[in-house]
Amino acid sequence: MRGWWWRGLFAALAALWLVLLSAAPVIAAEIKGGPTLTIGRDEVLYDDLFAWGGAVTVDGAVYGDVFAAGGSVAINGTVEGSVAVAGGTVTVSGEVSRALRVACGLARIDGKVAGDVMLLGRNLVVGREAQVGGNLYMAVRDAQLAGTVAGKVNGAATRLTISGLVNSDINISVDTLVIKSTAVIKGDLYYSSDKEVETEPGAKLLGVVTRRPPEPVGKELTRAASLASLIRDRVVTYLMALVLGVAVLFLFPRRSSAASESLRSRPWASLGWGALLFLLVPAAVVAVGLTIIGLPLALISLALYGITLYLTQIVVSLTIGSPILERLRPVRSKGMQVAALALGLAILELVRSIPLPYWGWGITLLIFLFGLGAILVSERELVEHGR
Repeated sequence: MRGWWWRGLFAALAALWLVLLSAAPVIAAEIKGGPTLTIGRDEVLYDDLFAWGGAVTVDGAVYGDVFAAGGSVAINGTVEGSVAVAGGTVTVSGEVSRALRVACGLARIDGKVAGDVMLLGRNLVVGREAQVGGNLYMAVRDAQLAGTVAGKVNGAATRLTISGLVNSDINISVDTLVIKSTAVIKGDLYYSSDKEVETEPGAKLLGVVTRRPPEPVGKELTRAASLASLIRDRVVTYLMALVLGVAVLFLFPRRSSAASESLRSRPWASLGWGALLFLLVPAAVVAVGLTIIGLPLALISLALYGITLYLTQIVVSLTIGSPILERLRPVRSKGMQVAALALGLAILELVRSIPLPYWGWGITLLIFLFGLGAILVSERELVEHGR
């Protein structure tokens, strides 16, 4: 009975895909992965591309959407669709005909994006030759805008430097805002900061410049109460996850260890497969749920999918806590595994609590992607070995 949940999950998902493939019209996609993946300059893909690997490079043309995950992702060719990327370093020097969505450490745009750009990460550079045809939404630590943004610029940054052209309004929450002499801002500039904007001579600000002052001192008690509430919620969340994690360790010891080991030994494969599951399963559930016959199956699969997303933090926590405790003694006994789980969960909660815009959502997304992929990779390996 111990394997019922895992078998049920994958059986439901498999059945879901069979129903989807038989009931839906045609869903075409190119799925590629490996340590190093390159779509050559002479290659042309006429389907959506799902790609993962240590290094993913698209030099050719893709007539469809691109979904990619990897240590580094480079879009140097042409994408006649949207691009959604998760990676350590992301560069876009080619052309994207629709929207660009990025979650990464460092992002650099030197090409042309016809639609909106939505970015969550550490650093963003929009080069001089870059062109963003839509709006730019960002939550980053450091951003440099040297190219052209046709739409609005919204979001939050610790430091924002503008030296290019912005054709519309800017609404930004920022610690330090620098407007270089080469900058041209045709719309209004609204910014929230403790500091005045640093504007170099020669900069052209053609709209209204408005600084929103910091919160008044009278709100300190409210912030303190909010902090206490946040700590309480985090502790409750931690304890709930720990209790569930201990139950999972005792009910599914082999699968828990296998998923954690897969994440440690094959992190990029886990990230790639996790990204595919995260994107494809909801789409399949919606497609099947539109049919009367497939609705019960879709509801069951959706519930199992939600449970799996919650359990991903167990896998990631074990992966974080085990190497730390192994410096003291091997993590083999149930007691040491519970200790590793408790330590990993505590680290995750501390990291997720860092007060940066969209930070918690970004960390949770990475947990989902790595955890989902690790569960799938480990389950495949267990099946292959007949365990």
